[in-house]
Amino acid sequence: MSRWSCAALVSCATLACGAAFAGAPLEGDALLVRAPSEVVLLAGARCGDALLAVGEHGVIVRSTDGGVSWQQARRVPTRVTLTGVDCADGAVGWSTGHQGTVLATVDGGLTWTAQFDGRRAAQAILAQAEAEGQEQAIAQARRLVQDGPDKPLFDVRALGPRDALVIGAYNLAFRTRDGGIHWEPLSHRLDNPRQSHLNAMAVAGRTVLIAGEQGLVLRSDDGGESFVRQVLPYQGSFFAAELLDTDTALVAGMRGQAWLTRDGGRRWTPLEGAPPVSFIAAVRHGPDTLWLLNQAGQLFAFERGAERLIALPAGVPAPATGLIAAGTRGPVHAMSARGIAALDTTTESTR
Repeated sequence: MSRWSCAALVSCATLACGAAFAGAPLEGDALLVRAPSEVVLLAGARCGDALLAVGEHGVIVRSTDGGVSWQQARRVPTRVTLTGVDCADGAVGWSTGHQGTVLATVDGGLTWTAQFDGRRAAQAILAQAEAEGQEQAIAQARRLVQDGPDKPLFDVRALGPRDALVIGAYNLAFRTRDGGIHWEPLSHRLDNPRQSHLNAMAVAGRTVLIAGEQGLVLRSDDGGESFVRQVLPYQGSFFAAELLDTDTALVAGMRGQAWLTRDGGRRWTPLEGAPPVSFIAAVRHGPDTLWLLNQAGQLFAFERGAERLIALPAGVPAPATGLIAAGTRGPVHAMSARGIAALDTTTESTR
């Protein structure tokens, strides 16, 4: 697994995001596509009554009819690959991508503006290191500045209309509290001495979960103000994370590994029932159900109180890339190299 590992990039057959993508244009407009539901999309989210999905070449698509039809966003000022998206409400949302890109919307995903990128990220980390006077951190930050905007952000979570967290490669983590005017570096607060990639996040109430490389799981119970490292008896990479509630959390990743805690992270146990194929996404569907998707396009369900994963007949062609939960009663949409499609995930199918 490359040091560029990420769960969402279908262009790399082994889930390794290569440096070849660093050359995609940071500035400019997204590629216009003829069939928005058939392009390579990597992540999605619900934004009020709308569904959003983001992917390669800056493409962002939107559905207002529960995923029956999709339209491309009108204005997206980048062509980099977009890897994450989340909304605070029906209007405000953020998307992350390669070259440290952060985009924002205030109209439910119709139009987007650029808020942050790898250049500004490196400068922010350098300024923070210089303010604290840490010579080693200053040297590392100067290398980031010299590297340029070549490091991707992988995921974003909106904590409120003006509050969001973004994470990415090499322990990159930032937070805004003013709607994206300023982004504060958080990397120095995370117990991640190897600077492992931060791949996925989940939020429930004031609990924030981050999952990453080499068995890394970080947990915050104060709304992202501080994080504590969780101890798991597994050292493989995680590409998906989700919370049923503040105590019940799941992380999943390489070789079909899925681990569950029911006590806020004090004890983690493995969930059986999946083949040794990497999980790349997990979403909450109602108060008691989680759906997981692996790279082969197979869908699995976890029900509260269960001891194992249940394989569902629904799925998408490999390689799969992501999931969107349309709501408690709506369908789950899965993304693959062939586009996006609704899946039959009725309660009866999990019995």
